[in-house]
Amino acid sequence: MATPRDKVERALRFISQRTATASNKNSLKSSPTQQLTKKKGNQLNFVDLGSGDGTAILAAASLGWNATGLELNPTLWFVSSLRRLFSHRTIRTNSQLVMGDMFQNETAKKRLRVANCVMIFGVQPLMPKIADLVQRECHPGCFLMSYRFRVPLLTNATSDVKKNADTIRDQDDVAKASSSSGIDATVIYDKEDMRIYELKRQ
Repeated sequence: MATPRDKVERALRFISQRTATASNKNSLKSSPTQQLTKKKGNQLNFVDLGSGDGTAILAAASLGWNATGLELNPTLWFVSSLRRLFSHRTIRTNSQLVMGDMFQNETAKKRLRVANCVMIFGVQPLMPKIADLVQRECHPGCFLMSYRFRVPLLTNATSDVKKNADTIRDQDDVAKASSSSGIDATVIYDKEDMRIYELKRQ
């Protein structure tokens, strides 16, 4: 089952607004030249690990993100490629679909290292392994979107989860923070089964 497109778009708009607000604050401290450089390279990078039929990738690309989807299943990869092929030229320009294993694909790792946001809709048993991949490859400040299934949080993130309990509807997220593997992150969005985590900055 694909992630509903409207939920993906709402979450991405939330991240875009949050990123824009942070950029505006930082631009006040930078020189006009630095501000101009930031404006020229302001396209955000989105990676979907297990992109399925391409719904999230096409949604992200339509909103102006540079979107890359990784899918192991050749049938789903083919379906998503067809959907991309028959999409608007702007969406095709802003998107790329790669077939392969997210844990072994070098393209996936390269994309994760420059990603502003990563999307996952994995089965529960795989979540710790996916979380470790994201924690290892993604930079601090990267956003992680997860539909339905919770992402395990590192033990040392427990106190921060409790501090931000007002943003978490389900206290199971706090209980899951005792996991020995996971991401060092804070939940910043929790609506309609969609959660957004922000990897902690060093």
